[in-house]
Amino acid sequence: MTTLLTLRRSELLADVADAAFVVADVEEDSVNAHRLHQTFDVCEEGNLHATNRLIDLAFSEAALKLLPLSGGSKPQYGSEFLRLHLRLPASVRHQLEEPLHRAVHEYIVARTLEERLAVTLPASRPEWERKSLSLSTLISTLVARAISRHPIRRRLPPFP
Repeated sequence: MTTLLTLRRSELLADVADAAFVVADVEEDSVNAHRLHQTFDVCEEGNLHATNRLIDLAFSEAALKLLPLSGGSKPQYGSEFLRLHLRLPASVRHQLEEPLHRAVHEYIVARTLEERLAVTLPASRPEWERKSLSLSTLISTLVARAISRHPIRRRLPPFP
């Protein structure tokens, strides 16, 4: 059954901006003011183009992870939406559609922040790298669950 994974660019930008604001606010005492200004303004007019490019890159990475479910359909990059057609088996569609959507959304936010904050606050990059890696693993797990017909079982020997 075909489903359309749709992400609103405005929601992605809002989540990136909110997280960047919090990171900059926490670092306010320990870093110079210019770096913080660049972090606070990660989604403002001067930085918006670079942030959108990183969002598109992260969506491309997620689309590659979703390739077994997309059947080779191309991701669609719009000014308002990012879209990808997925083929989810009817038996797991209702269980996986929402978690997959949320995982991809959070992955894009984490990957974007990982790259943007590497420039303005390099000390925070490892944290976002860990988060994006964790979400990447979650996406891979959800894809494996969608394409597997039977649960993965390990045969145990009869004697220890």
